[in-house]
Amino acid sequence: MRRGEHFESAVMDMDKDEPYVDITEKKFDEVVAAEWEGLRPDMEDFVDFRSVDRDKHEMKTIKRDRRYVEADPLAKRAEFLLMEGVDLYNWLGTESPPAIRPASEYDDVVNHTDAVAKWKAGELDPDQDVWLGIDVTTTNDKTKYKEKLRRAQDEVSEGKPSELKYVDPKIKDVKGPIRLILRLPNSPGEIDDEPNSRERAVERLTHCMGFKYDRKLNRDERDLMKRVRQEVMIKAVEQLAAYLDLRGRALGKQAELPFVSQEDKRKHIQAEDLNDHYRDLVERVHNFSDEDIVEIEKVCQEDRIFNDTWRLFSAINKALKN
Repeated sequence: MRRGEHFESAVMDMDKDEPYVDITEKKFDEVVAAEWEGLRPDMEDFVDFRSVDRDKHEMKTIKRDRRYVEADPLAKRAEFLLMEGVDLYNWLGTESPPAIRPASEYDDVVNHTDAVAKWKAGELDPDQDVWLGIDVTTTNDKTKYKEKLRRAQDEVSEGKPSELKYVDPKIKDVKGPIRLILRLPNSPGEIDDEPNSRERAVERLTHCMGFKYDRKLNRDERDLMKRVRQEVMIKAVEQLAAYLDLRGRALGKQAELPFVSQEDKRKHIQAEDLNDHYRDLVERVHNFSDEDIVEIEKVCQEDRIFNDTWRLFSAINKALKN
């Protein structure tokens, strides 16, 4: 696994005004994407899994369905850009960056997961590994984006997050990793309703990611990289905040937990509106009392989904405030 310096140290020592040198998408695909693709789990390596043959047949059936559409090259490039950002520039902001790799083709198609991140025991949770599934999208279709969010929120609320089946031949099913839906890029103006806006936005990020092979970033590119990192983290904590409240409600622990105000607890909130609704939680969380934290830790001990969500939320939110 490649891992360079964290984001700040990787870009802050660069010259302020380097001449622009074009880094083509072809070069990114040949060098960066190819290396990530080589880390994708191959179902052929999971010979001890009894369900391999059945799952292979399921994949063939899915691909024969006329509704099945292969991911376009732009979307695939965005997935590798996200992995590169998490790996080299700590786009998730945690003190210990996770190991990250592409999801298997099966988990991509069946479990809606493009990348798998893992924090080893002692990094986020003192006793156990914390896993995270990531669904990367470049869509500017608000309806499709909300559908993805709603599906992930329902998984958390119902306590039935997607299993990741083909992650490591030594591990039979990674149980219950929560999923984040990360749109890349997500900067205002980076993706809009204009024709080809997705292409332009991904192209800009591709150029920035290619710098470490040929050149240093110029000032505008450094600003873009900082902005994208911050926005990935903001979207992550907004989704995780919604998950915490949804899971708390499902467990009957809403009254004890500080994630929503008393006024909010008296009204029903539509799941698709939760991310907007919980933005202020990013500001409020650092004012939680010792009693609040005690109650949160109690629920963490009772429920693995809540525990992993809280560990991720508090770590990424802390990085945002620093």
